[in-house]
Amino acid sequence: MKVWRLTPGGGIDGLTQSDEPDPTPGPGEVVVRVRATSLNYRDLGIMRRNEQPIVPRTIITSSSDAKLERARALGAHETINYRERPDWERAVLDLTGGRGVDLVVEVGGAGTYAQSLAATRQNGHVVLIGGLAPAEGASVPMVGRQHVTRIGVGSRRMFEDLNRAVEVNAIQPVIDRVFEFGEAREAFAYFESQAHVGKVVIRV
Repeated sequence: MKVWRLTPGGGIDGLTQSDEPDPTPGPGEVVVRVRATSLNYRDLGIMRRNEQPIVPRTIITSSSDAKLERARALGAHETINYRERPDWERAVLDLTGGRGVDLVVEVGGAGTYAQSLAATRQNGHVVLIGGLAPAEGASVPMVGRQHVTRIGVGSRRMFEDLNRAVEVNAIQPVIDRVFEFGEAREAFAYFESQAHVGKVVIRV
């Protein structure tokens, strides 16, 4: 099938036509054939805004200055050491002019959940992934002005979609260290040390 794609930063001149395989519907999916589409000012506005590439501003927290330095090298705009700033949510608000961030990836769990909500703007989004922070005495606030989503282990189909997205968008995952198959104990010991930045991998 023929498609038009918008090249980031290209505006209207960034529209390029290409031939791509017809989509194959998966289980429970339906392919809709479109005969014509109408243009509207929203499309034009997206193209005009796209003339200047939008780069999300990222704020990374960690207890390790070395990890924060690595995060900045990978493109993080701001970093916060939460051991030096236990009230890191206030630091986030200071960095955003009191507004709060649009999206928080929450890996601490009950121990940091309230701070994540406080650091998120009204109608922002908190994504719950892990539960690494201790939760002794921590209260879990009711969600009021933010949207909260939990990410769990998905299906094989979701995993295939994820890998396809990684390939299509040329995403380069951060690999901290690769261990050989016979080094499983060493790999888990290294992972337990929390010295890594990115994925710890065992070669199969």
